[in-house]
Amino acid sequence: MKSSKIFEDLFPPPVRVVETRIERVEGPYYPEEERYIADAVPERQREFRTVRVCARRAFRELGHEGAALVPDEKRAPIWPAGVAGSMTHCAGFRAAAVASTNDIRGVGIEPSCMPRYRKKSSTSSCFPRSGRCSKN
Repeated sequence: MKSSKIFEDLFPPPVRVVETRIERVEGPYYPEEERYIADAVPERQREFRTVRVCARRAFRELGHEGAALVPDEKRAPIWPAGVAGSMTHCAGFRAAAVASTNDIRGVGIEPSCMPRYRKKSSTSSCFPRSGRCSKN
């Protein structure tokens, strides 16, 4: 799924990152998520599903099973207990970063969505239990 690594090298080993530049349709799809995007345009439905496929693949790398990732009232995903994560999407790019809360208190990713997705145009942050790291 990783055609070029934008975020993976920016995080310490406890953080798992899955990125894609193509739409992914493999499930499972959760009814809770599908209700959230039922009235969305097809493009929004695809980006919503694909970034969750990325997140669930990252979960598996941590040894977790998949879970529904329903947005809260501010549209941020509600992560399963024991998982800190971040998802991002823009035209032609989807990514998710997750970590166990035993290792990391929080994680964040955000591409500047430049046409070539240069590393210098991406931001990552993580908050390890032992301190703070951030690369911009």
